[in-house]
Amino acid sequence: MDVNQAQLKCDNSVEFWQNNPTSLSRPQELHAATVYRGFIYLTGGTPGSSTSTIYRDIYYAAIDTTTGQVGSWISIDPGDVGSWGSDKYGHAVWAYNGYLYQASGCGANDNLANCSNSTNDLQYRKINGDGTIAAGSWTLAGNAVTGDFRQGVAMGMSKGVVYLLGGN
Repeated sequence: MDVNQAQLKCDNSVEFWQNNPTSLSRPQELHAATVYRGFIYLTGGTPGSSTSTIYRDIYYAAIDTTTGQVGSWISIDPGDVGSWGSDKYGHAVWAYNGYLYQASGCGANDNLANCSNSTNDLQYRKINGDGTIAAGSWTLAGNAVTGDFRQGVAMGMSKGVVYLLGGN
């Protein structure tokens, strides 16, 4: 999976996009990603729409504070992702106040053309001070949207308020 980046200029225009030399060594679609305190985090997804494989692992990489280049990707083994034991795609992920959150999405045993196993959960996991993900399990924070199961969502947080946008 390629990682592209561009510098935001003072007038809010974007300089030319460039391909970051450090790419993920596998194809990745329908995943979720966020940036937090100098690290980029990527969760779930699929290797493409023509496959039934769904990922459940987490990748993260440091971002160089001078150049903006993404460092080497580090994988957290799927066996270490704890209670988030189901594979996910079409979900949302966000980092806030030292935690990585993930919400909704499609789960294991779904056909990529038909998400029949969507979830409405909101889970979180501690981000250590050095950017690594804490050992242990995901913690269920509750339902993201009561009674409404969604995929293809976007998520954000501000001042302790979670925003889950869109999806179907």
